[in-house]
Amino acid sequence: MTDVEITVLKTLSTGEVFGEEKARELGLRPDNVCSRLKEGDVFIVEDGKEPDGFCSWMMHDIYPEIMTLRMEGNFWWPKEKGTIIVCCSDGLRPVVAMLERI
Repeated sequence: MTDVEITVLKTLSTGEVFGEEKARELGLRPDNVCSRLKEGDVFIVEDGKEPDGFCSWMMHDIYPEIMTLRMEGNFWWPKEKGTIIVCCSDGLRPVVAMLERI
């Protein structure tokens, strides 16, 4: 099995998800973003283990895609084989990342 590189592409704020006014109406801080991951962060998944400093919630969300890539599988919709764009399930401040088989 191969390793997988995770590159954080985008961190969205609550205001970007709902719009600032709606976020405030819901009692949420519009500027709230993920406190763990930052755009441009790069992590390597070795032996299927969660990388140090990575978010365990996001790891849980994207683990099936990681394992597919590790086992030489591909997804039919990305243009480039061995890659996929994924997102964590945090609906208030989601993080979007690219996974690449390395």
